[in-house]
Amino acid sequence: MTTSLFKVKVLDFKNMIKSSDKVGSSKQIVKTTKTTSNKRVVSIDLFRGFLLTMMVVVHFFMILGKPEDFDNPLLLIIEPGLGIWGAAGFLMMMGMSVAFSNDRNNQRNYSELQSKSLMRGFFIIVAGLLIALITDGPALMWAWDILPLIGFATIVIFYLRKVPNWGILLLATLVLLITPWLRGLPFFDNITHIEFHAYPGTEKILSGMYYDPVSWETLMGTLVFNDFVGILKGFIIGGFFGVFPWIAFSLIGYFLGRRVVFGKFRKDIPWIIVVGLLLIIISFCLAYISIGNPTDQIATNYIVPFSMFPDSFSNTLFQAGISITLLAILYYIFDIKYSSTYKPSFIAKIFLRTSNYSLSYY
Repeated sequence: MTTSLFKVKVLDFKNMIKSSDKVGSSKQIVKTTKTTSNKRVVSIDLFRGFLLTMMVVVHFFMILGKPEDFDNPLLLIIEPGLGIWGAAGFLMMMGMSVAFSNDRNNQRNYSELQSKSLMRGFFIIVAGLLIALITDGPALMWAWDILPLIGFATIVIFYLRKVPNWGILLLATLVLLITPWLRGLPFFDNITHIEFHAYPGTEKILSGMYYDPVSWETLMGTLVFNDFVGILKGFIIGGFFGVFPWIAFSLIGYFLGRRVVFGKFRKDIPWIIVVGLLLIIISFCLAYISIGNPTDQIATNYIVPFSMFPDSFSNTLFQAGISITLLAILYYIFDIKYSSTYKPSFIAKIFLRTSNYSLSYY
């Protein structure tokens, strides 16, 4: 059974993703003028296409690679290097796409928008569960992969339409901060039973700072939920992509997407890069200080090493930091500095095509 523990299955949301990177409206909200550009946001297309492509590469090695292969420096760059933040980056791009879609459909009445968002969200959730059932079997149907999270985030973000930007950012921050505490509650005790070991490939350069579950089979056994209470636990926090902490990245993306829509992202770039770099530095400091601490605290503590499943606190800070930093840099390069002269290279065209036709690609 080939099980992809970190797979990003993406639907080609014609109204949400493929065309949602277009920004344009002259309506003023809260005395702020929106951008009137109808051009696609190239940086987001490139970033999303890159993440999609790399996620396929990551899973190719994860599924077909042999244990001894993971000492290879190339795999070190691909699997923990890109795999550690690829899903978070894609969830961020999804949140930005919803912001663009909301802007484009702002003239519709509330009930119509609500119906459309609910139908889209529930469709994605059901599609994700069915795909898990078909590809992984009924045993792992409720391990909660990324598609149900995307569907749920789509619904949640709709009901946050009227929340100010600072409220969205505060909510995302709270989700990241309280996740370790939630995991420590008796209700979620299943996640504290996971055993960890140092990731072999990183021990030469990040000794004691990156951990994986002892075996993916054990992890899957821990995360399989067969009754309603167990399914609820997995959905909220115990699954591969539980709501906590993963929805925080979609909320951050929604916040950033709003800044693009209202033409303020350009002036935000310096502080976004500074905050992103600070988050990366803090994450490495936490991982370094945690060396020698008991591994049974990885899920429930704050001074912990990097870990992907469950997503440790230091890891979430790194994921948020590197994603917003790269996004800001790409936006400056492709949508500001070279916006009128940029001609995609062959590789860039692959990323752009991948982003625009994500369903066909998958």
